[in-house]
Amino acid sequence: MVDSEIENEAWLGANDLFGPAGAAIQGMRLRIENQVVLSVDGLLAPLQEARRLFEQRKFRQASTRADQVHRDLETRIEQWQRAAEARLEALRRSRNLAKIQQLKIEMADVKRQSRGAYHLMSTLRSALEVIRAQNPAK
Repeated sequence: MVDSEIENEAWLGANDLFGPAGAAIQGMRLRIENQVVLSVDGLLAPLQEARRLFEQRKFRQASTRADQVHRDLETRIEQWQRAAEARLEALRRSRNLAKIQQLKIEMADVKRQSRGAYHLMSTLRSALEVIRAQNPAK
């Protein structure tokens, strides 16, 4: 496969990933006991900016912006994980089995959502890196 074909596939892949990645982030709720504890709303605007830069063929800037969204998403997921584990430990100490089970179910749901969003962002970053490597001056 010639470089232009690789770049074309990466371009199509990246272009197709912006929408689903944004939807996954927008749909995420980092919640504990049905209350959002960390917002991810602030990640959507930078992702949209990355897409705009990508469409303007400013690949380095788009990649940098997507990297920042990825890091911020990862940080927020880790913060939620620590808060959820702390809450689970508190419930274990109180021996409230019904709430423990309810929280475990909720944690599994949030983890599923966050893994999906994180995977989409990782795949988007990879596609942007291929394009960026093919266009180092842009």
